[in-house]
Amino acid sequence: MHAGTVLSTQQNISVEISVLNTKFQPTKKNNNK
Repeated sequence: MHAGTVLSTQQNISVEISVLNTKFQPTKKNNNK
């Protein structure tokens, strides 16, 4: 059970990082243009 909790936590962190990257990437692309 603990291993599953750790995996789900890692997945949530990955999703949060992906969301942050998605928010910041458009800004960088616009600055490059």
